[in-house]
Amino acid sequence: MIFHPLTGQCVKSEENSLVLRPCHDDNDGWIYSRSKRICSLKSRLQCIQSTAEGKLAKLSRKWTKIGTTWETISDSKMHLATNMATTGNSKLCLDVDANNNIVTNACKCQWFKFVDSSRLF
Repeated sequence: MIFHPLTGQCVKSEENSLVLRPCHDDNDGWIYSRSKRICSLKSRLQCIQSTAEGKLAKLSRKWTKIGTTWETISDSKMHLATNMATTGNSKLCLDVDANNNIVTNACKCQWFKFVDSSRLF
């Protein structure tokens, strides 16, 4: 699961969009692959993708190099960032908007944490 400590909620997929919802079930598990993609356990062919700053993150079957590989950054290792350029440092991080939608924005203090099981909650 992908846990959002500030709200106590988890990232869930709803159609092709991503939202924060209560963590009480295991239906929305995620896998962090060796290729640094965050993919849905419901459909391993769909992985989290960023399209642009301020836009909704989505699930996609298109595995390009830009916007689909994720890494933990910062000392906390709780910022999930993707590089939006083939060269240079143009990183965007997972973030949450006012409606609990998962978006990508410039990296700031939005923390997410991979959790092995929702049974901890």
